[in-house]
Amino acid sequence: MNLTVDIVQSNWLEGILVDPISKTKLKKSNGHYYSENGFSYSIKDKVPDFRIKLNQFDNEWQTGQNIYEHWMMKYLDNAEKDNNYYPEEQKRDAPMYKKLALEGRVLDVGGNLGNIRKYMTEKQEHCSIDPFIDVYKLAKGRGNLFKNYPLEQPLNFIAGYAEFLPFETSTFQTVNMRSCIDHFFNPELSLFEANRVLKENGKLIIGMTVKVNSTKNIMKETVRSILNLFTKRFQDKHMWHPSRNELIKMCKKCGFDLEDEIWQNENVWYASFRKNSTELIQIT
Repeated sequence: MNLTVDIVQSNWLEGILVDPISKTKLKKSNGHYYSENGFSYSIKDKVPDFRIKLNQFDNEWQTGQNIYEHWMMKYLDNAEKDNNYYPEEQKRDAPMYKKLALEGRVLDVGGNLGNIRKYMTEKQEHCSIDPFIDVYKLAKGRGNLFKNYPLEQPLNFIAGYAEFLPFETSTFQTVNMRSCIDHFFNPELSLFEANRVLKENGKLIIGMTVKVNSTKNIMKETVRSILNLFTKRFQDKHMWHPSRNELIKMCKKCGFDLEDEIWQNENVWYASFRKNSTELIQIT
């Protein structure tokens, strides 16, 4: 087996790409995408790069992103040394996606290597969008990774941000946001964008660690704050820490109704939401 990830943009995906800012159609020429408004976006090693400059959010967000990317490399290294690593991971994740099924064409926001395809049928269309533009290169030669996840399948991969999705309106049945919404520099804008690209009655899936005010968690945060006086190792670089109720309230504001939910453990919460018929002000 050739243990490399084949990055592609399938015909269906090429057909729905738009400028992430203006949402106007794009033309592709000489290794770039060009919008009607004069914006251009490069293609780097087969990956369209639709990442937008974050301006005042850039330093804080990039610091957290750098830490995440470093963690990702350690995660992959550790998993290659332990044959039980990915199977144990799947024991935790599979029940989440059995209860909150990925429907139809799936946009995997913060999707990384597209591992959630493990919980989809081969006929389902999938696209991963992630700011970690080189993540697929880290997969090369990792036997345990390819053994446990369907990385031999070509991966539709776009570099970009959840706040500026480069896709036409009403083009996906499911938007998956797993372990990422607390990394967004503007989660509300991200949810509005998810609403925009979803078809009528489309499904939003969120999975993440939420704020739970238990005695155990309060003690952990107290210890963390003390340790942070002496080392940066335990500093938290997430952009925000919502509770379950705060997330539900924000999703409601952005046009989603809670449909179902499941706790993976005492702190990690997964939920599915349905796009409702509320007319929202869309950014076009």
